Amino acid sequence: MSRWDGKTKGSLTGYKIFLFFINSLGLGFAYGLLRVVTYYYYIFAAKPRKALLDFYRNTLHISGADARQMARRNFYIFGQTLVDRAAFLLGKDRQFSHVFENEQYLIDIRDAGRGGDFAKRPCRQLGNGR
Repeated sequence: MSRWDGKTKGSLTGYKIFLFFINSLGLGFAYGLLRVVTYYYYIFAAKPRKALLDFYRNTLHISGADARQMARRNFYIFGQTLVDRAAFLLGKDRQFSHVFENEQYLIDIRDAGRGGDFAKRPCRQLGNGR
């Protein structure tokens, strides 16, 4: 099975280019550029591409065309997280929002005193079990 070593293939110059575009032209332009960059990496970064395709085909049993599409999407989403992180660190955090799904359900569980509190009772699965 192919394995990816987890090392980035990006250069300092590439990162600086993205930082410049995020600052000057905004996130929309950076995402557009990211489409081109991730397609390039999908074609030329053989090791991570093979590892992803192997996972999708052999582990998840996804057909060839669908596996390739998912691998390309995986490259894009990974790049998108890097662009989003850079934008957030550059002070563009007002362009982001988040939503808590089922937040009220969790609040109700907490208020009812049911579950989620490891401090109330010991758990044998944590630590060394002594």
